[in-house]
Amino acid sequence: GVSIINGIPNNSQELIEAKIEHGKWSDWEGIYSSWQSIIDNHNFTSQVTVNDKTNKIVEEALKHSENILIIIAHSDGQTIYFPDGSFLETSDIEKIREDIAKNRPLVALFSCETARMENGLASFSQTLIESGAKAVVAPVSEIGARSTSRLLDQALQNSTVGDSPIEAIWKAIQDTGITGLENPPPYHRDSRLASTARDTSTLYAPEPFFVKAVAMVFRTDLKSCGFRGWV
Repeated sequence: GVSIINGIPNNSQELIEAKIEHGKWSDWEGIYSSWQSIIDNHNFTSQVTVNDKTNKIVEEALKHSENILIIIAHSDGQTIYFPDGSFLETSDIEKIREDIAKNRPLVALFSCETARMENGLASFSQTLIESGAKAVVAPVSEIGARSTSRLLDQALQNSTVGDSPIEAIWKAIQDTGITGLENPPPYHRDSRLASTARDTSTLYAPEPFFVKAVAMVFRTDLKSCGFRGWV
């Protein structure tokens, strides 16, 4: 199955709870709805937290309940913050690594800097890979909260024509053809597309779009990441 976590703040209080300290609420207003519309239009549903905090729902999805997990949320690279005040750190991932290794999910992180390594610390995506995730797609740098939603839109569209998860995301990066991003918070910086796999070399992004702020970290080769489909 597929689990999509829309962790974009939906009001000014949620902006505070998600630890987003830059920008005003007016900068973020409507962004949650734009992501949610994309999810709804492709007949996917986002997880709704009732009794459990979002971080616990994510942990359950990583451990056993979902094959594919898509997270849309604010991050500083080491921690992903959710609008209900909960958060997920790399140390939390390490605590459930045995369960993640059994489930072997594919994880797409629409969360800033979750593939960035700094001062010798493992990135969030690297921690997921080392814990047994089959594949992780995550940004090296900060990404545009508004414009990046087009990437998810195209990836979900690609999934309807039979593309495997990794193929759908990779084609979406190519198909969007965006050469210039708006710079809503968080502001994105230039970077390169890197692929760390056992048998591949570094790849470089051709255009200054989300591609240049993304790292694709493969546990295995591209074809084997097309496992179990989208449903």
